[in-house]
Amino acid sequence: MLAADIGRVLWAVREAAGVTVEDLALTTSLDPLLLGAIERGEELPSTAKLDRLAAALGLDAFALYEGRQVEHSLLVLPRHAARPDFRDEDLAVLRRALERGTALREVSAILGQAPTTFEPRAPGAEPAQDGYHWARRVRAALGNVAKPLDDVPNLLAEKFHVPVLRVPLATTGLMAAAVRSSASRAGAVVLNTNVTGGPAQGTYQAWLVDRVSVSHELCHILLDEPKEAFDVFLDDPPREGHDKSAIEQRAGAFAAELLIPLHGLRELFGDEDRQVATPAAADKMVDEVRSYFRTPAELAVNHLYNYRYVAQVQAFREELVERARAREIAAPGFVGGQSRGWEAVLVSRTRAAHNEGLITDGSARALLELTAGEPLPWEAEDA
Repeated sequence: MLAADIGRVLWAVREAAGVTVEDLALTTSLDPLLLGAIERGEELPSTAKLDRLAAALGLDAFALYEGRQVEHSLLVLPRHAARPDFRDEDLAVLRRALERGTALREVSAILGQAPTTFEPRAPGAEPAQDGYHWARRVRAALGNVAKPLDDVPNLLAEKFHVPVLRVPLATTGLMAAAVRSSASRAGAVVLNTNVTGGPAQGTYQAWLVDRVSVSHELCHILLDEPKEAFDVFLDDPPREGHDKSAIEQRAGAFAAELLIPLHGLRELFGDEDRQVATPAAADKMVDEVRSYFRTPAELAVNHLYNYRYVAQVQAFREELVERARAREIAAPGFVGGQSRGWEAVLVSRTRAAHNEGLITDGSARALLELTAGEPLPWEAEDA
């Protein structure tokens, strides 16, 4: 994205529409001097300001962000459009999350830092095996094929340039959602802090669930094929008598393998054909996996079952899950409260780009959503 391209489009459309800078400033609540600087390519507007300008001039915001002139089109098309409990007001929250993802991806690109990416593709004939395969590919790209992952949200920000935002959603039945721009491949994950029936926020169990949700949504961002300029991927639980969709099966398997890799299980227990069949031995194995890889009980049991580390009897698996849920285990690596890792990454990279002279003060403030009078975060530190 070049400030000059955006400015050129804004100037041409405003002039063609016969709209003055002063009129546009009133419509968008932006300073006329700022608008002038944007049109001259001297100022890079934040995505929030860009949205306001696009709406006022009847332009597609995502095309404008790329410096292209495209008339306004439908920006949001949820994959599960018929989902009865999805509230429309949450779309604004998801768009806000994508703005932060766009900023993080943009400043990383300015620094020459490319995210870990894979070409989107439809699930294979066996979606679960497909999910396992791509989780192993992701781990190989990260240089960690067997060991536990530490801070998963921070990993998304650092390596994939995808922020993870924890926010309350009006749709209380939705645990998490991924949002992505098909044009720019920028993305973000939203974790709902207002979910009905979930573990209390800030607890160890909520932290474990978040790790699974973030890993699951990462699969959507990396691999789901683009459909529209702006895609929202919502987890849609299967109705009674119906199987999960192929993309959900793949994402579920991806999350399990990303958090509990087969190579890691082999390091702990040897080859997967060495099943345990006694309750005591199985309970010990499950707890070791839960503690070492930091996952919820059900994920640990199901993954061990699917890889034949525990006896292949459905009743045996169900009993393992029930007993595991009732047992408390240690909480290694757990930090209570809400992590703000992606924001630290965004500030750090913005500061690096600013220090290297790659962006102006105004561009840095735009990336960090600061007003013209607000000091940059590091200016207070350096004072």
